[in-house]
Amino acid sequence: MKLSFLIFFLLICISLPVLSQEGISQSSVKTNDISNTELSPQLSPLRKAHLELKNAFDSYKKGDIDTTKQHLKIASDWLNKASQNSLSAKVKDESDKLAVEINSFKEKINRNPEQHENSLARYWHQMTSIIKRETDQLIHSYVKLSIAEKTLNHLLDAKMHLFRTKHDLFVSHDKGDAEYELNKVLKYLDEAVAVADPTRQSGIINLSKDIQRLKDQVSKKKDTWKNDSVVVALDSALENLNNAKQYASPAIKLRIESLKADFNVLRDDIEKTNIRNDYEAAMATLNTIIVNL
Repeated sequence: MKLSFLIFFLLICISLPVLSQEGISQSSVKTNDISNTELSPQLSPLRKAHLELKNAFDSYKKGDIDTTKQHLKIASDWLNKASQNSLSAKVKDESDKLAVEINSFKEKINRNPEQHENSLARYWHQMTSIIKRETDQLIHSYVKLSIAEKTLNHLLDAKMHLFRTKHDLFVSHDKGDAEYELNKVLKYLDEAVAVADPTRQSGIINLSKDIQRLKDQVSKKKDTWKNDSVVVALDSALENLNNAKQYASPAIKLRIESLKADFNVLRDDIEKTNIRNDYEAAMATLNTIIVNL
């Protein structure tokens, strides 16, 4: 039975299109038909809302604000229906909140319309996270009413917010949004520890520490790179270049500035790579904990 759920989950995930600020992958959805999702009654309300947000993004990219608003309205309506039909309290809550956000956003999209691409992309990513949350609930529905189920619900909530963090870290690069989602992850991990079987608690606590380190890297409130030998070496090189610049001729100073710019770009790339690796490791650990419940 567990295998059949896993196969179902893989099919669902494969079918989700990919959205970024660079564009949306090709799909069979026709974006010029406002009511196209009504032609697919087999789709759940969540999937219909998902498609309408994709259509809204496509219309926005074409500069068609009126059609964008129509798609947003339909997406919000489907979210409200999803909230009424879902068996998951978390999915209900997140669907309600996202519907309210979209309705509010729809009313202000006419003001500075060129500035809203990231908001649309983030709504789409949030919608994807809600679908994944409900799918995860189906996959693990074999977990009976027990301590394990209580732990599972908190872990699935943590996973949903960790998934959302991916957009904030690697697409919009919004530190504030990323910190907000990571704080949510930490909150649900703490709740999971509080109800978990003692044999599971240490793994969740260690994951919380990993998430906290990731958050520290994002916020840079601490010297998070001091243990990275490559970054330390680049910092030393930059300091030496600054010292050399004091004694250099004007022509050499220009070359030093060019070198410093290259070193800083390289340093930023290394930091981003470290954050991505830590993010992917945390998600893999969380998935392992969930599967092993």
